Order: sequence, then C-alpha cells, then structure tokens
Amino acid sequence: MMFWLLATGMVALVAFFLLRALASGRNASDSRAVNLAFFEAQEREIERQQSAGLMSADDGRVARSEAARRLISISKAGAPAEADLGAPGTKQSLMVIIIVALAMPLAAIPLYLSLGAPNLPARPYETRDDLDRSAVELARLIGRLDAHLAEKGDDARGWELAYPVYMRLGRFESAVQAANRIIELKGSTAELQASLAEAHISLADGKVDSDARVAIDKALKLDPKLPRARFFAGMSADQGGDPELALAIWSNLIAELPDGPEKSAVSIQIERLNFARTSPGASSIQSLSPQEQALAIRGMVDGLAERLKAGGGTVAEWQRLVRALIVLGEKDRATKALNDARTALKDETGASVTLDRLAQELAGAQ
Repeated sequence: MMFWLLATGMVALVAFFLLRALASGRNASDSRAVNLAFFEAQEREIERQQSAGLMSADDGRVARSEAARRLISISKAGAPAEADLGAPGTKQSLMVIIIVALAMPLAAIPLYLSLGAPNLPARPYETRDDLDRSAVELARLIGRLDAHLAEKGDDARGWELAYPVYMRLGRFESAVQAANRIIELKGSTAELQASLAEAHISLADGKVDSDARVAIDKALKLDPKLPRARFFAGMSADQGGDPELALAIWSNLIAELPDGPEKSAVSIQIERLNFARTSPGASSIQSLSPQEQALAIRGMVDGLAERLKAGGGTVAEWQRLVRALIVLGEKDRATKALNDARTALKDETGASVTLDRLAQELAGAQ
C-alpha cells in the first residue's frame, strides 16, 4: 500500500510542475529547473544502464558530456521575470492544475489494476533468468556495427565482418548490400561473387534468381573449380528444368570434395535427383512443378519406408530411404530409419561401414 501512495504522490508532483510550466507565461526559470531535473534523471539512467551492463564506460562518458553540454547551453539562455501567482486568473489556473495533477494518477491506478499485473514480484535486471544476456549484448554490438557502417561506408573490413553476421541473423538484404560493397571496395573475386550469389539465393527463399545466376557465372569465370560456385550452378540447372545437367555438375563436384559437411550436402542433392529419376513413375515426376515433385517424392518415400519396415530390405534401399528423408527435412524419421536399418542389417557383412558413413551424412545435415 505504501508503494502505491508514494507512486501516486510522485506522479502528482511531477504532473503538477509540468502542467504549471505549460500553463504559465513565464517558463524560463521553471524551464531551467525542469531541465536540471531532467539532467539528473539522465545521470541516474546512465548509471543504471552501466550497472546492468547495457552501456560501456566510454558510452557513458559520451552520454554525460552531451547531457551536460545541453544543460550549460540552457543555463546561459537567461530568463524573463516570473509572473505573479497572485495576478488575476492565476489562482484559478493553479487550482485547475492541482485538480488535473491529482486526477491523472487517480485515474491511472484503477486502469492498471484492471489491465496490469500488480501482484507480480519485482524482478531487477541482474536477477532475471528469462533474458538471453548474450543476445542483448549481440544486439548492442550489431547496432554499433550498423551505425559504424552507416557513417564509414568505405570500411571494407567492417563490411567483411558484417556479411557473415547478417547471413547468420537472416538479414539477407543487408548481406546482399554487404557483399556488393565488399566487391566495390576490394574488387571482384570468385569467393566474393559466390558469397553474393548465396546472399541472393537466401533472400529469394532458396530460389536461384537472375541476380544469383549473374554472380554464379562471374564466380565460375574467375575460378571454374570453386566448389561453392559449382554447387550453386547445379542448383540453377536443377531449378531451371535441367536435372541431368545438375546431376552431372554435382557428380563431378562430389568426386573432388573431401569428406565433410560440403560433401554431405552435395550427396543429399544427388540422392534427391536419383530418387526422382529411378523411382516408379519417374518420367511423370520430371514433368511436374517443383512443389508437385516434392509431394510425389514424399509419397514414394513413405511407400519405401513401409516396405522396408515389413520386409527388411538391402543396404542400398535403407541408404536410399535415409537420404531421401534427409532431403525432405525429416531428420527425426531419418534417425529412426537409420536405427531400424542397423537392426535389420545387423547380420549382414559390411553393412555397418555403410551405415556409419550414412550416420555422418545425417549429422552433417543437422
């Protein structure tokens, strides 16, 4: 109860002085007092943010200096003579101000009790466990990076640092801007053009649009062997209606890649194309749109899973099922299918080696 009385009194007091300043014609001396109070409030807020780790010491000094500069500027402005509160009409205005100052908090309290949550315990920033402090700090650092690049757009190193951050955060339009700016500042290279293509593809939700194709072509002209550019070239061919060309590009690429996530990604794409080409009704699948192809493949995958569950199947069939599930993004089902394959093939010589490699592909896709 004491808290509410104090809060009401503070709000009424602040409202009184603010309304009094607005209602009077003098304003100058009262304005200085208000500005001084505002400066002191800024000081307290800066200290609070520094204590909470939301503002560095350097930022705090800059903020204090700016606030002090403004206060000094206001203090030098001078003020006209104050109005006489005993003048006609002043007492009546003062009474109105007092009534309004008291009415505001008194009206706010029942509204808060109705819509707010007054019974929740206090939760100081230092004790809160529902905040991701690393995310708060990351957002602060990214904000500073954005501000830096807006001010110094010729900082190539800054753009190089920003590009992977933008990609990881899903800020693909910013990533496109960063990639273009790096190319402008440092010149075109195969890697930079491939990064630009990747940003365009991500911005288009996985579609290889015209801007991405231009970047892919430039990357391949600069370095025909660059794996990233070749992978994107396969995507472009596949989405352009030439799966045979895509399969040829990816088959040549996978033969040159060492074991790892990149090879697994290419292997999954090859498996997807092979599944569509060799499954019953493959010729009809090729004539479907990408969305219809995905639905048709999903139906065939479900049928293959049921058949293997009932009859055991070969190593190649289990491998085909697991890779198809990876392509469809069903990692949980792929993991279960791999475990079922280990059970079904536990007595088959050499099966464990193939399944272990398959498990590595699955781990690389997650």
